[in-house]
Amino acid sequence: MRYWRLDNSEQRGLLFVDNKIFKMNLMCVKFSLEADNLFEDVVDEYASLSIIKSHLEKWKFQHSQSYQQAYVSLCLPKLFSPFVKLQLVTWNPLEVKAKELEEMGWFKMLMIYGFREGQKG
Repeated sequence: MRYWRLDNSEQRGLLFVDNKIFKMNLMCVKFSLEADNLFEDVVDEYASLSIIKSHLEKWKFQHSQSYQQAYVSLCLPKLFSPFVKLQLVTWNPLEVKAKELEEMGWFKMLMIYGFREGQKG
């Protein structure tokens, strides 16, 4: 059996790395807690991606001419991105059990934006 002995400089280096990892994890927890409260003062009608998506789809299907005249399709990334970014703040793709983008709720929801059930292509 082989044992490794670390000298003082190596131990300090390991402690420094452990300290950096600890600080990073602490910062992630802080971001997560702050992100949970980000939309707390928003009117319920605009507080979630699914609600905004359903409003826009309703507009698109019921009043397609005004929807097109307002160039809403060009605004969709700006409208949806705060909600997507909020979910990605705590996402770490390097984690062993990290979710794939395609498994995230926002991705599944936005993939079917503007499609009606039974609609082709």
